[in-house]
Amino acid sequence: MLDIKKIRTKEGLTQKEFAEKLGIERSQISNLESGTRPPSIKVIKKIKEVFPSEFDENAISEPSVSYGVDYKSKYFELLEQYKIISDKLTNCLESKIK
Repeated sequence: MLDIKKIRTKEGLTQKEFAEKLGIERSQISNLESGTRPPSIKVIKKIKEVFPSEFDENAISEPSVSYGVDYKSKYFELLEQYKIISDKLTNCLESKIK
């Protein structure tokens, strides 16, 4: 799971400021940091977009609460699927432009 708090504090942002940059509610940041809820794909993509230098394997940690899911493996699986879809979309758009 992404270590949301690690990214946020490294950027020197409050939960409110971090939430505003991501376009979500502050309470959602609190839930993500406490492990109450895992981040959605939308939130993961937004963090990658807004904080690309912070988005690497070092930002990944084990969740503080276990939901019976290996989040780290699931995260990388979803990230790989996202990359494949993104590449296919880019290729498709490039072929349409030519």
